[in-house]
Amino acid sequence: MLSSIEKVSKILAAIALPFILLYLGNDFTASLKDKDIHQKYVEIAVGILTNEPTEETKELRSWAVQVINRYAEIKIDAKLESILVDQTALPSSALEVPRKGFRTVEGKRQIKRIIVSDTQQDNTQAELAALDNHGVSYHYLIDLDGSVMKLVDENNIAFHTTRQNDDSIGIGVMHRSGETYTDAQKASLKRLITEIATRYAIAKSNILAKSEVSNKRSDFNTIKESVLTDLAP
Repeated sequence: MLSSIEKVSKILAAIALPFILLYLGNDFTASLKDKDIHQKYVEIAVGILTNEPTEETKELRSWAVQVINRYAEIKIDAKLESILVDQTALPSSALEVPRKGFRTVEGKRQIKRIIVSDTQQDNTQAELAALDNHGVSYHYLIDLDGSVMKLVDENNIAFHTTRQNDDSIGIGVMHRSGETYTDAQKASLKRLITEIATRYAIAKSNILAKSEVSNKRSDFNTIKESVLTDLAP
């Protein structure tokens, strides 16, 4: 009797392989230029390889290796490819899907500071693309209309300020230094910072503009006093 894993593998092979072969043409290749799609396909490929190989899934597993070698930072050599396709499953811990802009932390992270950055542009989609391209991120990003986007879980370390990330929460504001923050942004900053600082017992003195801990510009100091009025000294 087939194990549940073998059954899943057979189903994957029967359903996914025709789809994969159909779209391996130019249109499919063009669509994979989008980095988000790259990551999703690497995740699918890793999932396939962590199942035990069967005769029916050889072609599917071979395709999975090709996807990883094309789109992931970690490559699989020819010898290992043969083993993964024909002989054994990839251990689930052996290959992490690349994720940019943060790293995970085991256990509870000690959070002592909040660092506020100006994005130096006002196009949200362009900012998100730039973060992805450069492998950086904030925990939160505040748009011009005051909407707050959560980009990284607070317990993970976001790469927002060089050498200042381990114990901090990073907040990015869609703002060009030298210009004026919108009223909606100031209101959202006040609510968000007050909530985070209260939860982690962060002192006012540890709520910082990026310019205070790096050579990057930030206008947060110009509004800090009004934003932190609800916090104890």
